[in-house]
Amino acid sequence: MKIFNTKNRFLTCIITALVFGVSFSSCIDDGSDYTYTVYSAYMQGSLVTTIHDYSVKGTTVFLETKGVSNFEDNEVSYCWDITDTSAHHIWGQTIRYTYPTEDISVVITFSASAYDVYGLYSQKSTILIDDTFEEAVTFPEGTPTSSTFTDTRDNQTYQYRTIGSYDWMTQNLNWAGLDANSPIGKTYKDQNEYGILYGRLYSWKEATSTDNSICPTGWHLPTNAEWEDLGETLSGSPVSFDSQWQNAGRNASANANIKGTNMWQYSPDNNKQNTEGWNALPAGKASAHSSGDIGRYGYWWSATAHTSATAHYRYIIYNNSRFYPNYGDNDGLFLSVRCVRD
Repeated sequence: MKIFNTKNRFLTCIITALVFGVSFSSCIDDGSDYTYTVYSAYMQGSLVTTIHDYSVKGTTVFLETKGVSNFEDNEVSYCWDITDTSAHHIWGQTIRYTYPTEDISVVITFSASAYDVYGLYSQKSTILIDDTFEEAVTFPEGTPTSSTFTDTRDNQTYQYRTIGSYDWMTQNLNWAGLDANSPIGKTYKDQNEYGILYGRLYSWKEATSTDNSICPTGWHLPTNAEWEDLGETLSGSPVSFDSQWQNAGRNASANANIKGTNMWQYSPDNNKQNTEGWNALPAGKASAHSSGDIGRYGYWWSATAHTSATAHYRYIIYNNSRFYPNYGDNDGLFLSVRCVRD
């Protein structure tokens, strides 16, 4: 992986952030020593930023930092240093920046300084990815081949294959709707790049709403009966939806990776066999205000309601070979969606 040397520029920003906290004065009289004063005041707070965990190559973004609690923004100087060599020692609380097109991780250092105080600084890296699932996610050699179709609503391409009696999408849905100001579903950490890699997360009400038409034309959210058909193929014997499908989780899951890092990152042996090419990935889950479990769990809705307030879903755990049933809040819980051909 190509990483550029950042030592000199990194020090430049840090020194800039700290220099205002030290005042040097010299008094030379008949060989007397230099004297200096060190200020005891510190900038308070913790810098946060809009930098995402993943970023699409070549995209232009606005990066912002904030978090200083004892100064007004107009009293603070902000400095940025970025390790792709094209952007360093940039001043401003918000900057416009275009990510490189190479396969690299970009390390971004950002600092805050003010007169006569010790400043703050922080650092965050972002991994550059391609803008489609097919190019951003790598599957191991020997993964069963999928066909593709295009969702005419937004021209996204999805993979699918016949498993058991049905054609299943072999990647998670990433449909956000056509109104950018009111998107359907949400992405992990509210970062759209996670949608490219793992698909979006939806409430069950969104996933089953006729108005939202969550699945592409000609496809639908699978019922418990359709899930059972998949489970029989993955397990090798008939199953009921409410049972724990032995070995089905292992046989459904893929050892896919992003830039060489396995997406099932918490699996100690990554023993994911993906026998049918269903390509299960650990997309995690979300609620209205938080996200969790990415890298460890994958969850998928069923179209079948459990009660008026809950709905069925299935999930896979990183360290277990089973494919488990469960049910959850049909409005406040956000999970992945796989679609089945009509």
